[in-house]
Amino acid sequence: SIAIDGVVARLSLSVSPNRAKRGKPATAAVTLRAFDASGAQIVGEGDYQFPIELSVQGDATHSFTLHGAGASASSISIEKPTSGITISYDGNSQASSITLAATATGAPGANAPFALQGGKPPPPPGTIYALNLGSKNGLGATVTVYDGSATGNVAPLRTLNLNPKLYARSLAVDSAANLYVGYFDSEFGFTGSNLPDSGNLVAIFSPDASGNDQPAATLVADPSTSTLLYPLFSAPNSTGGLVTYGATSVGHNAGDAVLTYAKGASGMARPQSGLDFAYPTILYGGPYAGPTGLALDASGDVYYAGALHSALGPSFGIFVAAAADIGNPAANPARTIPWDQYTGLTPYQTTNVGIDSSGEILVGTQLVSNPSSNTSCQAKVSVFAAGASGGVTDDPPLRVLTLDGVYTQNPDCVSFQSLLQPYFPAIALYGSTLFVADDFNNAIGVFQSGKGGVVKPTHRIVGAATGLNAPIAVFVAPSSGRAAPRPVRNGRT
Repeated sequence: SIAIDGVVARLSLSVSPNRAKRGKPATAAVTLRAFDASGAQIVGEGDYQFPIELSVQGDATHSFTLHGAGASASSISIEKPTSGITISYDGNSQASSITLAATATGAPGANAPFALQGGKPPPPPGTIYALNLGSKNGLGATVTVYDGSATGNVAPLRTLNLNPKLYARSLAVDSAANLYVGYFDSEFGFTGSNLPDSGNLVAIFSPDASGNDQPAATLVADPSTSTLLYPLFSAPNSTGGLVTYGATSVGHNAGDAVLTYAKGASGMARPQSGLDFAYPTILYGGPYAGPTGLALDASGDVYYAGALHSALGPSFGIFVAAAADIGNPAANPARTIPWDQYTGLTPYQTTNVGIDSSGEILVGTQLVSNPSSNTSCQAKVSVFAAGASGGVTDDPPLRVLTLDGVYTQNPDCVSFQSLLQPYFPAIALYGSTLFVADDFNNAIGVFQSGKGGVVKPTHRIVGAATGLNAPIAVFVAPSSGRAAPRPVRNGRT
């Protein structure tokens, strides 16, 4: 039927096809029909009484464009019955599904969904930070900073020269892009009493610090609460505070503990809380290594990697403390992943821990061949099921990644006298993308972590121009320059 008065009472809107594969550019036909009060479709060359506004809703990445009536935009005005309207998708993998909306004065609106199929990858990282141990075991170390898309023999965006008299050990970046560097005042950072050295500290640098810029602030020991710092690892939490290792009497703690500091804390600040396990307990010194990693998940649960200590000897594993226990001096692990023949994690060949965007737990490991002669070490990552509870989960990993190119025949990879050994590999996660600091090859590799087996890097920063010099930690921030929500702290001594 034909109506010529052009007064729109009802709209019909459809799109075909109404879906596309995420990441692949596509075009779809849009059909817009208008009907008058009698139900007749309005056709012909005459104008509608009022134009119909056709728009794209929910396109935060500006990935969709409407084409029709001589215009191409996210919103177009249709003044008369028009055919040949299309919508194009530019293939942006970060785009979301959208809805087309048609509105006209005096008529109910009409909508048509357009779906993108396939999972959305994490947004591309904007900034990669590397802590370089250098040739003096951390004295005079450097932080080199790269664009998130950097690959090959690329120069850093900037280089920060660190204290020549303190041993740099850890790296973190908070949500305001402030940079935290953990320092020991001696090579190992603890005394004969197994307490951290009183001269250990955390230096806090302003965003974009470079060259010989000095810290904007420092976090140091607090004698009034018997608080000492052992910043072998540090992790910003969701409130903008800092979580690190140390010792304190706060919250009835009696020694070594996981410390939480408030946002903006500096100087001789009192920790907000201290966390230790009931039995076995955290201990930094003695004949066995202490922590080898630290991570927080999205809920604030704490993942302690390494050895806990008792009179019967060390217990090695990933020990998870629930967020509710962050101030508990005698917490029971909500989950434990032992290091044994079932999990495939071996003491002294297991490094740090990270949590990906799905909650899966990733652990860095080494495969050592011929430890007595013709030594070689291959870096691997074991991936365990997500979850911060469940008691002792002594199960094989979901998959194991063999990191192609993260390999060395340097005999120091099995030497406890070398500080490079316990940091091989140092891992960090951004979404499900795995970043690996390779201290033996002066490189940073980028890998996809979703599949096991031999995994080749998608990017690799390596070469003389990079400034990488025994990188023992890597931290990845999003493209906004703000810190990633679930980072990983890297390294151990």
